[in-house]
Parts: sequence; structure tokens; C-alpha cells
Amino acid sequence: MKVLKNLEIISMDSGNSKGDILIEGKEIGLIGRINIPDDIAENTDYEGLTATPGLVDSHVHVLGGGGEGGPGSRPIGPTISDLIVNGVTSVVGVLGFDGYTRSLLDLHMRTRALKEMGMNAYMMTGAYPIPTPTITEDIIHDILLIDEVIGIGEIAISDRRGMPNSLEKLTDMVHKAYHSYLLTGKGSVINFHLGDHIKDPLSILYKLKDGTPIPSRHILPTHINRSEEVLVDALRYVQSGGYGDITCGFEDMPLYYVMEKIRDYGVDMSRFTLTTDAGGSEPIFDENGVLTGLDVTREDILTREIKMAIDHGFELKDILPLVTSNPASIHLLKNCGTLSPGKRADIIIWEDNKIKDVYMNGNLVVKNGKPLIRERLRETKNYFE
Repeated sequence: MKVLKNLEIISMDSGNSKGDILIEGKEIGLIGRINIPDDIAENTDYEGLTATPGLVDSHVHVLGGGGEGGPGSRPIGPTISDLIVNGVTSVVGVLGFDGYTRSLLDLHMRTRALKEMGMNAYMMTGAYPIPTPTITEDIIHDILLIDEVIGIGEIAISDRRGMPNSLEKLTDMVHKAYHSYLLTGKGSVINFHLGDHIKDPLSILYKLKDGTPIPSRHILPTHINRSEEVLVDALRYVQSGGYGDITCGFEDMPLYYVMEKIRDYGVDMSRFTLTTDAGGSEPIFDENGVLTGLDVTREDILTREIKMAIDHGFELKDILPLVTSNPASIHLLKNCGTLSPGKRADIIIWEDNKIKDVYMNGNLVVKNGKPLIRERLRETKNYFE
């Protein structure tokens, strides 16, 4: 047993409090005033520091993504150390543009490897094109039969790197997502990659949301802050009952700016998530579609965006729902997103709005900002220093 003592606790469930957190094995056992002798429990005093849930990054290219510049431009995905030092204890892996040479089988094995190391790891089936790749040759079977598969995506719309897609094909996919949810209880969200290569990029999503009887939670456009035009359209889409995913790293559309826009439009913040797109490529094209540059998104963009938002007047407690309770709710991840008894013991200790320590699945995996976890197995399955 471990007891984390004298914390300011932002639970994302029952408000804020001052107290202690009991970790029993891999789960949170109790939150309150806890007195257990040192010979029975490992007591750690965190007086003056803040505890929050571990972060949920629900859009990560854990294998690496992109590769638009040829074989030498294929990015490598983030390591588990990259994830945990930035507070991420739950991750959803995706394929993107290169659903041709990067396979869902590879993604599944990488997801299982992260899971074996203690990460709360899941994945989406599919990739940019339609018809989209699957493991079992059917979306529903992938979600039904493979524990780690919880949804579909990312499916490209309004982007020249995607395939032409019709309303009929996407409607079929949305119905399959809903049927998967009914049969499994999984989130079965479709992650739609928004490009800006056509006018009115969300127009087809309006038709899906308003023209089908399927709950709008299953339709999640990502990269909604790609440009001012896309953001404004996305805010109106969410106002009309949809959901949206904010992507870290768009220099002209940082998190704090998007949060200000959401506030100005009076949109419910609980309908948004924040993700990194880490491991994905950031290609730059000219007006003729010629690639002129390429970069790679890294996981630390998440903590940098959070810091910038705090520097612009937002409080940590206002930002955290986007990367804790909101994604857990939208993707139906019942074991994470809040600090509550019975949930995974995924806990971040913050000092002056910086990550000091991280507990993942009950283990201390980051101490004083440094990872204590090995990426590769040595003689035994002990990943911790």
C-alpha cells in the first residue's frame, strides 16, 4: 500500500479537497484523511503540492505516422518515457495517412506492449482511406473481438491525402460504430481527420449528425483548430450538438486561443477533448499540393500547451477536463479520467503547475520529472528502475 499525503486534490469527480490518497495495488482505495503506520504502508508527504488524474491522450501515432516525404521521412512514435514524463497514463493509438505500410497488426502489438508496461493503452481500427483497413476485415468484428480496439480512425475528410468519400459510405460506417457500441459497451467513436483542402470541411459531418439517428458522440472531428475558418465552423458544429477534438501544436491556434473562442461562443467545454497527435507528421504543402516541408509532433507539446494556457490566465483545473474526464466520458473509458476509489491509480503530482511525480497503475514511474521506467524488457518483466 502507498499513501500520498497532504495534497490539494483536483479529482475531476467530486470537486477539490485537501487530503490523502490511498493506493491499494493498481487502484485508488480511498481519498480522505488516512493514517496508516509506516511499517504497513509507504507514506509520502506531498504537503503543498497538487494531485490530479493522469492525462488521457486519445490521439497518438504510437508507431509513428505520416511519411509524406518518402521512406526517410517516416517518423518514429513516442516511447513510453515520452508519454509518462508528460503525464500521459492513458493513450489511444491511431494510424493515419500511411495505412499502407504501417499495419494495424503492428499497432495492436505496440498497444499491447504499452499495456504490458502499465499504460492504459487502447487503439482505433482503420486509417485515412475508405474503404479503411481492418484486422478482421470488418470494423464491427475488430471492436467486438479485440479488447484493445475501442473505435475507428482516423478517417480523413476534406484532405487530399484521403480518398474520395461519399455520404453513403460514411453513413454506413457511423451505423457500424453504433452497432459496435451496442454489442460491446465500448466507446466506438469515429475519429474524423479534418483537412482544409476543400471549402466547408465539416459539411459532411453536419449531414451525418443531422441526417442519421446515431448519437453525435460517435462522430468526433479532430484538428478542429487547424485554421480560423475550420475552428469557427467546428464551434458552430459543437453548438449544434456535436463534439470536437483540439490538436496541440498549431502555432496560430494554440490551446489558450481555442479556449477563449469556446468561452466567447458559449459552447459547453465538456464536449471537447485535447490531444497531441504525437508521432504524426506535420507536412507543409504549397498551393499546388507540392510538399515543401515536414516536421514531427512530439508528446511534450501537451505540457507546453498547458503551460501557455496557464500563462494566459487559465487555471489548471479549467484545462484538465479536456485531457481527463472529457475523453474518458466520450470514449467510455470507465477506469480513468478521475481520482475516485476503484479507478486505476494513475495520479500526477504537480508542483507550481509542473509535473513532479507520476504514478501509473499504482507504480511511481516519474520522480522529480525523470522517468523510472525502462522501454525494453531485460532479464525479467520488471520495467521499473
